[in-house]
Amino acid sequence: MEKKEGNNKREDILIAAEKNFLQFGYAGSRTTAIAKEAGVTHAMLHYYFNTKSELYNHVLNIEVKKLSKSFDIAFKKNDLPLLDRISLAIEAHFDILAQSPEIPLFLINEVVNHPSRVEIVVERYTKVINLLENNFKSDIEEGVKKGVLKPIDMTQLFVSILSLNVMVFIISPMLTNLLNNKGEDFKHFLSVRRHENVQTIINRIKV
Repeated sequence: MEKKEGNNKREDILIAAEKNFLQFGYAGSRTTAIAKEAGVTHAMLHYYFNTKSELYNHVLNIEVKKLSKSFDIAFKKNDLPLLDRISLAIEAHFDILAQSPEIPLFLINEVVNHPSRVEIVVERYTKVINLLENNFKSDIEEGVKKGVLKPIDMTQLFVSILSLNVMVFIISPMLTNLLNNKGEDFKHFLSVRRHENVQTIINRIKV
């Protein structure tokens, strides 16, 4: 969420909160610091968001939406062959993670440490799985009948995409050190990994 001229105070607060929560998590963030960064008073912050928890839940929902919406581009490309659309979904999801690599660890830490917030993540990703069902299932079933595709459950497909892409950024600190020791460029590695993830999923589906 980038700060732009003309944003209202509520949006400024959300931008500052996103930065703080992603960096420090829920426990480590302070509403006083968020208010200061947003350029508002502490009282003004609480005018828009009654509690720190309410503000956090808004940010959590924003991050989950950001990742799940990366699939939208593939859902809207009905004129493309199925495998091309699935490739687009994987690439778009990977690119969002590359732009905001701190999101995966943030989501995992918060879900593990605060199980009550799992509902926000589950609700959003259930919608993605339902969209996969609506957009890909019939095409995959048709491909299976023709003998060109292997059967795959939509939840399994989603989890495969999620796990392949997310893990790269979960272990990115280790990868960065490893690649630096080998004299390799991390950006080049990400470009190759993006392609590898696409091929792994496509090869799972193709006969």
